Amino acid sequence: MDMFIVIFSVMVSAVAQLLLKHGMKKVGVISSLADAPRMLLTALSTPIILTGLGIFAFSALTWLIALSRVK
Repeated sequence: MDMFIVIFSVMVSAVAQLLLKHGMKKVGVISSLADAPRMLLTALSTPIILTGLGIFAFSALTWLIALSRVK
């Protein structure tokens, strides 16, 4: 059961990373530091980015559970 939690956490994290990558493709390239604040605000208002961040947070919680169980 403990290894299942580890594998589940890693898989969920991978899904989150893919969603974040897909979302950033839609947002566009952050080409300079001057563009970064505007582009990051755009990214944070994109549903797929928000979904990816939410899933990533869930993955972090499952990882903490896994770390507490694996010896």
